[in-house]
Amino acid sequence: MLMRERQTGYEAVISELEDARKRDYAFSGGSILGSMCTQPHPVAVEAYNRFMETNLGDPLLFPGARSLEEKTLGMICGMLNAPAGAGGQFVSGGTESNIMAMALASRLTGRDEIIIPASAHFSFEKAASLMRLKAVSAPTTDGFLADVSAVRELANERTACIVGVAGTTELGMIDPIAGLAKVAGDNGCMMHVDAAFGGFVIPFMKQMGYEMPDFDFSVPGVTSVSIDPHKMGCSTIPAGVIAVGEGGNLCSIGVDTPYVSTKTQPGLLSTRPGAAAAATYAVMRHLGNAGYRQIVEGCLSNTRYLCERLSEEGFSLPCEPQMNVVGIRFKKPRVVKDALAERKFFVAPLDRVGCIRVVCMPHVKREHLDSFIPVLKTVARGLGEI
Repeated sequence: MLMRERQTGYEAVISELEDARKRDYAFSGGSILGSMCTQPHPVAVEAYNRFMETNLGDPLLFPGARSLEEKTLGMICGMLNAPAGAGGQFVSGGTESNIMAMALASRLTGRDEIIIPASAHFSFEKAASLMRLKAVSAPTTDGFLADVSAVRELANERTACIVGVAGTTELGMIDPIAGLAKVAGDNGCMMHVDAAFGGFVIPFMKQMGYEMPDFDFSVPGVTSVSIDPHKMGCSTIPAGVIAVGEGGNLCSIGVDTPYVSTKTQPGLLSTRPGAAAAATYAVMRHLGNAGYRQIVEGCLSNTRYLCERLSEEGFSLPCEPQMNVVGIRFKKPRVVKDALAERKFFVAPLDRVGCIRVVCMPHVKREHLDSFIPVLKTVARGLGEI
């Protein structure tokens, strides 16, 4: 499509936008069951709209937006039990923060290998490719957790960083972070935790009395953590954060930026939307711990309900959910995914595990699950899966 020479009327453009938006699926519609993102909270949307033109990459021009970033980073670092002297930055999401963490580890250690569990997010492979690091994949246990013994065998003097995941993209599992951090300490390397999903779930489950493993800076040896407010934090997209513990200053991977009002820029993005920080600040201030506990408990209640209904219908799960992520076993998960998409239900296929994934996010209601299960059963029968 080429840009027209003449102007197009405002109303005509808006009409085109409305037509395009009608083709999208809405989180509120009950069709999106496999996404780890969700409908942003209304207060986040309001904040985003108010700060849409602000740029955190030029804080002299936008001191208000910058102050909201600092306040929000403080709240997130506190939630992650970060030590005094910890810092961080708003980024576009888990991919950017994971790439930054690998760059930081490589720069500070001078080494060129990273160890990632087989269940790790693809962003670590991307980081390795961009920085010419060797990504060493460690096997997972039968419970889909990183195998600490295998990681210990793989670690050596070239290991720059060991990665653990708190809320795997596959099944929402929490790796044994303490064990992995011990291996990292023994080998003098960094320990990064990808908590893009679990970071806004595990702390509130702990507050409610659930027995959950430690995953953040409370674990000795953890040097950095990724967390995504645009997932269970109910902020707008994109909104991610990388938090770095004491001794891991992000400025070490920064470059001089003489054209703007900050001396260095450590992230992949120089122009960073202040709206993301404002939206996250607004929703965290508005909900508080009590609000997030209520959201998380609602998601967990639906998770338990889904598991019970699946069991009644004869489906099997690869494991008991640790959080609000449910895997459903199938021989051909992509075929099942495609058949469900034809019926307007969208799930994620997990080829490595042999299942599809349903994430009981805040937008997923009980009635959506009640509509989904009969369709899933029909699809499974038609494909000879049950």
